[in-house]
Amino acid sequence: MDWQTITALSCVLGTLAVFAYRIARPSGKKSGCGKSCGCGVEKKR
Repeated sequence: MDWQTITALSCVLGTLAVFAYRIARPSGKKSGCGKSCGCGVEKKR
């Protein structure tokens, strides 16, 4: 294999690893106003 093939495969594998991490990571902390996000804006009731 030449260097271009190895570089392309590395980029593809890196991208797949990032997508897999983002899908599999625990989503315990959600962002958004009104849910203790700490932005200083209070939700109107």
